[in-house]
Amino acid sequence: MSPRLPALALALALLLGGCGGGDGGRDAARPGDGGADGGRDAAVPRDGEAADAGGTDSDAPPDGAPPEDGGPGADGGPEDGGPSGPRPEPALPLALPFWAPLLDVELEGLGTWPLLVDTGAPALMIAQPLAATLPTRRLAALRFGGREYRDVGYGPYDLALPSGLLGVELGGILGYDLLQELVLLLDYRHARLFPLDRWRPDYDLGPAVRGPFRTLPFTLGSGVLIVVPVSWEGLPAEAAILDTGTTSAVLSQSLFAALGAEHDGRTVLHGSTAVTSTGEHRDTPIIRLGAITLADVPAYHAWATIMPDEFFDAVSLMAEAPVRAIVGGSYLREVALAIDYPGRMLHLAPYIDATHIAPEFVGVGLEVVKLNDIYRVYSVFGGSDAARQGIQPGERLLAVDGLPAASLSMPALQELLQGTPGSHLTLRLAREAGDEYEVTVLREELLPAL
Repeated sequence: MSPRLPALALALALLLGGCGGGDGGRDAARPGDGGADGGRDAAVPRDGEAADAGGTDSDAPPDGAPPEDGGPGADGGPEDGGPSGPRPEPALPLALPFWAPLLDVELEGLGTWPLLVDTGAPALMIAQPLAATLPTRRLAALRFGGREYRDVGYGPYDLALPSGLLGVELGGILGYDLLQELVLLLDYRHARLFPLDRWRPDYDLGPAVRGPFRTLPFTLGSGVLIVVPVSWEGLPAEAAILDTGTTSAVLSQSLFAALGAEHDGRTVLHGSTAVTSTGEHRDTPIIRLGAITLADVPAYHAWATIMPDEFFDAVSLMAEAPVRAIVGGSYLREVALAIDYPGRMLHLAPYIDATHIAPEFVGVGLEVVKLNDIYRVYSVFGGSDAARQGIQPGERLLAVDGLPAASLSMPALQELLQGTPGSHLTLRLAREAGDEYEVTVLREELLPAL
């Protein structure tokens, strides 16, 4: 199963101002504003610093990724035979659980932690348990990829739910205040990130990338949110937010209606919820999409979450433009993407194929979360066998085919819950009241490709 919520719940709260302000608030660290609350010294590359920031224990691309055919040292240039340019450096490994980009970052006094690289976040956020150990709302130093940022303002944030859904204990969020001076080159296919000082159109990422790069200017809504024109299934292009911290595309109800998706026979998957900044749980249907196109670069394997129009009313105020959609990981994983903050430009090139994307929404119909080392059912998709068998959100997952759930990592558990459509799986669960039961459930393809 490919959960729709790992970073989305967090991104929605951030976009609605749910970060709670404070030292890491939205007005923090604007260039040249001299504000003490969120400001920080400029990034200082350190002489002799190793390019590799180190990986988490999920450094490899998601299951189903091919060999590093376009990775460092591979032969070949752009697919169209254009000139082969230099390799960008440094290449930092990413973990990509459910396509949420996590980068290992050294936080002075706290050690090295995976941080979510989130272009929708205004500033550095530190997980509350870590923030509680610091004497002030300023971090002495932060380091990654040979760069050092000193005297960094941050905001504490509750990352327990995103951490539990991703199966990774997050140390924080890397937001706009630390990204604004960079060209951020993301290569989802090979699970790597390049923090660059400047962009070169002849950068060579290997034969898996079909060059040349296309360019697309963007604006910054509220000085933070990346706003770009996007075409949805052939409709005229309209403003949307590009957010690396959101794992899917997100559409408004009105855009969903404009696509005619309710009446064209495609599957609409119900039963999952998103949590807003006010703590409200909203039913958020999921659909498959046809082409999403940015700068004439389409993606054909994306899926989207549907959110109420009033959510996008709030988002539009922050974007300073009418916005009905967010472009997230289910599109971004199909392109090599450079975000040139200084130049206010996106550079995109498609991959030659989508073989690095494993089958999604194939399984028994559960999203699970790990909180306090206990796996629980987070949501149950309507129409799935899990729903037919009466499995409820909140129940504890004790065992999968006889294997204790507590002994399984999140990737290992997800692999068991997925599997071949038509096959069966035996789960042992405990209801809220504590009584345990066992049930055999059918794996199915829940959200077929268009």
